[in-house]
Amino acid sequence: MSRVAETSGAPVVPFFAERLPGAQGYRVVVLPELAGFPSADAAADALRLNKLLEEHIRRVPEQYLWSHDRFKVVPRD
Repeated sequence: MSRVAETSGAPVVPFFAERLPGAQGYRVVVLPELAGFPSADAAADALRLNKLLEEHIRRVPEQYLWSHDRFKVVPRD
């Protein structure tokens, strides 16, 4: 994402959609533009975006699409 932002000059504005209970629609959470993004450190930029994603998933984990194979199998003890 940092490379796209750097190349295009476009601001990065994180947003997340959450399903409302009872199939009443969606709520879209739009965060402010990320200040100082992209930085000179692509790894730090990726970490920053991953932390934002993790925060959102922790708010409504039941709505996250757990499709990656790593999350499908529960390890046996």
